[in-house]
Amino acid sequence: MSRLAELGVARVSTGSGLFWAAMGGLAGAAEELRDRGTYAFWSGAAPGRAAASAAFLDNDRAPRHS
Repeated sequence: MSRLAELGVARVSTGSGLFWAAMGGLAGAAEELRDRGTYAFWSGAAPGRAAASAAFLDNDRAPRHS
């Protein structure tokens, strides 16, 4: 990415890739719960929660408004 910025690229689109990656995680968690009745998927939830909190909450835990 830094090389692209050096070349003057201002924006790189991932298309729908991030959406499909998230849907893959959701489907995997749902299948685990349905097929095995386990909750091991929770071990991977912390990074997503932290990212969402950083992106959408301010320091006092209130939603950000634009």
